Formats: sequence, structure tokens, C-alpha cells
Amino acid sequence: MRFFWPTKLNETPGVLTRFGRVLHWIATAIFVAAGVPLLVWMGIGAYQILTGYREYSSYDGSESNPGLTILGTCAALLGLALLVYMFGRALRYIFSGE
Repeated sequence: MRFFWPTKLNETPGVLTRFGRVLHWIATAIFVAAGVPLLVWMGIGAYQILTGYREYSSYDGSESNPGLTILGTCAALLGLALLVYMFGRALRYIFSGE
């Protein structure tokens, strides 16, 4: 668990420790703010895949399943949000040793 969140905090936080904590909290806020809507959209995409929803294009008459596009895009963006969080966690470890 320490990999994702520090279990033992620095007893005497200095300027760099507090800076590392602030960066980590900002990265956590970005992850939560981006992650929750993305998980909802992933659920919508999965629902469209499971129900066989089809979208027809008026341009060329072809059909597609937008659920696959939604699911893939959201998975990629969720991975990016996780990278932002882990970068913030790494900065906290570097600056404060927590």
C-alpha cells in the first residue's frame, strides 16, 4: 500500500516535504476528477457493447458500434490519469521521502 499512499509521515516536515505533499494532493485531485467521469463513460461504452447498440452513418450508410470507441478512449485516458497520479506520488517520495 505504501507504493500508492505513504503509511508513515515525516515527523518534522520542511518546505520540500510540504511541497511534495501539495504536488501529491494536486495529482490525486486530478486523478479523481478525471477518473470518476471516465469510469462512468466506460460503463456506458460497455453497456452499448453488451446491448449491441449500433450507430448508422448517413454519409456512407455504414454502421459502427460507438461503445468500442468510447471504451478504448476512456481506458487510454484513465491510464493517463493514473500516470499523472503516480508522477505526483513519485514527486512526493523524492521531495519528502514519504
